[in-house]
Amino acid sequence: MLNGEPGFAFPENMVRYGRIRMPGQYDAAEATLTASDGFCGPIAGETVSTDAVGGNPCLEQTLESYELCCLVECFPDTHLLAAGGDQTKARVQFERTLRSALLYAKTVTLGPLPWAPSNDVLVKNRRIGVSLSGLQQFIARAGGDGNGLGLEVLRQWCESGYSHLRSTDDELSERFAVARSIKLTSVKPSGTVSLVSGATPGLHWPEAAHYVRRVRMSSDDELLPPLVEAGYHCEPAVGDEKRTTVVTVPVTVLSEQEEAAAAAGAAGTAAGTVAGGTG
Repeated sequence: MLNGEPGFAFPENMVRYGRIRMPGQYDAAEATLTASDGFCGPIAGETVSTDAVGGNPCLEQTLESYELCCLVECFPDTHLLAAGGDQTKARVQFERTLRSALLYAKTVTLGPLPWAPSNDVLVKNRRIGVSLSGLQQFIARAGGDGNGLGLEVLRQWCESGYSHLRSTDDELSERFAVARSIKLTSVKPSGTVSLVSGATPGLHWPEAAHYVRRVRMSSDDELLPPLVEAGYHCEPAVGDEKRTTVVTVPVTVLSEQEEAAAAAGAAGTAAGTVAGGTG
């Protein structure tokens, strides 16, 4: 590598395990992992050889040569929040959002590309990456991480959500008279999109319950005036004051009420441990 950030990629794993299911508990043994996408054949993932698979710079999406990313981001935690914790209602809303996200991404693949090699692989694969962000917030709101409850709820949502995406893609592909997408999901590391939405990025763990993140953007970016109007702190970037602006974005993983409840629960657990030890 002559420049850029060095990194590692394992094409064999990317091809074989791009889409897997974990039956039973979230900590099921590796031997129980099975392919959950019959569309991809007996082995989950790509249908091409590993030496033909690369990826985008962040490597959240496998790509063939000349292929472009087509990613769209969803936030499952916002559905739990809007539904007041009613997981059944929130899950229905979440799957409606997934359908809208897939419809948008699939529509993007219908536009012809000016470069023939890229257009050819686009038409062949119709690859899409419907991504999830704010996952740690979702886990916390859905039951917590330490006891595994929130992670199990996330697993269930992901499984049913993927099934919904696949059936939706079948429907849309037939309607548009194009090939079914060889891949539908991804998890972006995320950046500006999650910051603006107030979500933790992708699967990343938060640094604290409340913190700020900063993003650099071009000073002539169309997104900047709305951020200034909304009250976000914006300032010139040191060393590039004329061309780059730094925007400070506050992030809250838990509301004040949820944070208090979590603290009370932790205190109760600690008290119970002390009482048990002295009894």
